[in-house]
Amino acid sequence: MGQGRTRRQSLVSAKIYIEGGGEGSALHSAFRSAWADFFKKAGITNRPRVIRGGSRSTTWRDFLAAEGNKADADVVLLLVDSEEVPTQGKTVWAHLAEREADRWQRPNTARDDAAHLMTVCMETWFLADPAALKAKYGSKFNEGALTAWPDLDKATSKRYKKGEQSFELLGMLDPAKAEEKCASARRLLHLLRELR
Repeated sequence: MGQGRTRRQSLVSAKIYIEGGGEGSALHSAFRSAWADFFKKAGITNRPRVIRGGSRSTTWRDFLAAEGNKADADVVLLLVDSEEVPTQGKTVWAHLAEREADRWQRPNTARDDAAHLMTVCMETWFLADPAALKAKYGSKFNEGALTAWPDLDKATSKRYKKGEQSFELLGMLDPAKAEEKCASARRLLHLLRELR
């Protein structure tokens, strides 16, 4: 038992500030639960503490505050929608710095791999798992329409109202399928698996 405590104490402590989450305690709980399920199914043993960011600007502000106050062993991560298809070969930090509505600069203390994108948005990752969408929407889901987007990180789609439905889908999502089709999901999950 004492050895277990020592092992846990030696693990890197990670927090991830994620854009979105909606208003109210019910959505807050659904948001955190869905992300926890997603990370668990992805085989992340040292799961990060999920922080609901709310609006994009609030998520950035809270990430900056946490980054500025972290302990040496802490890892602070940011996960936001890319909003647009990033230019090929451009880093996440370059995308965020050059995007007109953001102009976010990497803090000097932040890791190069601290910022992550849901490309183009969280819903893109859902498209990687047609089985989950079919389970949720049944005959209303048109699986044939997905063939138009073989590279989901370059797909764009109309927004729908986020909320409980999106968190339910996230909790149903097979992370392996998201990794296979979305480089942005693969990059994040690879990093989280490497944290010890």
